[in-house]
Amino acid sequence: MVDSDFPGFNVARMVSLGWLFVLIAGCDSPPTVMVKTEQLARHRRIAVFPFTDAPGADAGHSGKVVANIVTSYALGVEGWTLVERGRIARIVNEQDLQATDLVNRETAVKVGKLLGADGVIVGAVAQYRIGSIPFLFLFTWDQDVYKVDYSFRLISVETSEVSLSAHASRSSTASFEQAISDGASKIFERVEIALRSASNKRQPVQNRE
Repeated sequence: MVDSDFPGFNVARMVSLGWLFVLIAGCDSPPTVMVKTEQLARHRRIAVFPFTDAPGADAGHSGKVVANIVTSYALGVEGWTLVERGRIARIVNEQDLQATDLVNRETAVKVGKLLGADGVIVGAVAQYRIGSIPFLFLFTWDQDVYKVDYSFRLISVETSEVSLSAHASRSSTASFEQAISDGASKIFERVEIALRSASNKRQPVQNRE
């Protein structure tokens, strides 16, 4: 017997899923973002390094997935130029380094200098797993929930100081990519706001006659 044999089944399921989305979104706290605005505004050439993977057999490529999405948002930041991924991979291989090595600030700065970058983004994935929610609404089913927890820093190659620190813990019923993107979009909104603020402060005030 198919769904259509039960009048109202599809409508009830859609309503249930709608409430489920609301509940999941409500459980996620906003990303944590700390910005040093003046220092952030000095960056022009950024290298996004591979992120470390989350623990667990199913999270073997989680660092790459998160780093790729963070890179896509960094590409959209006005005034930033990103170092090509191929060049980063080549230098990292030549130095015989792993993603876990790049989390070290001293190592990250050293590689950043070799790349000619003035800022490097390093990060780690703490959680990357599929959970489920048993949901009741006329009918019962388990809804998969993709959960991701990650953090990253933007480090100045010149001073070794952290210009940006961010952490996101997000969930999605659609995909890991959606959960990651949801956090990254909010983080880079803050980045754009900070850079606009810095730009406005630098603009000279014109005297009115």
